Amino acid sequence: MLRPLATLLLLATPIAAAELQDLQQLLEDKSCQGCELNDADLVHAELSGAQLQQAQQDYKLKVAELAQKVQELQAKYQTQVNIDNQRNATDIAMANINNSAKERIATIGAKTQMDQQQMQL
Repeated sequence: MLRPLATLLLLATPIAAAELQDLQQLLEDKSCQGCELNDADLVHAELSGAQLQQAQQDYKLKVAELAQKVQELQAKYQTQVNIDNQRNATDIAMANINNSAKERIATIGAKTQMDQQQMQL
């Protein structure tokens, strides 16, 4: 009875050859210590009472590794945000300095013209 179900599940699931053996063992014996079942689609499989301790441990380890990677990516993202914010602040400060310099030059030019006009009078 399990053979047709296992065959059906194996055909419907795109997994590697080593994983196929693990999946077949799991479906037939309900025991698969250290199995590699990452890509196995077990949604409709009857696994009550199955012994999957090592698979669960491996899963928890992979989840922990992914959580660590997420934290690392969040830290890198925050660092990049900080760098971008500092760059923007620098750009704004430089624009303010440039505008102030242009205003100062315009003021000096206007004062010079006014002085020349007053001298002509």
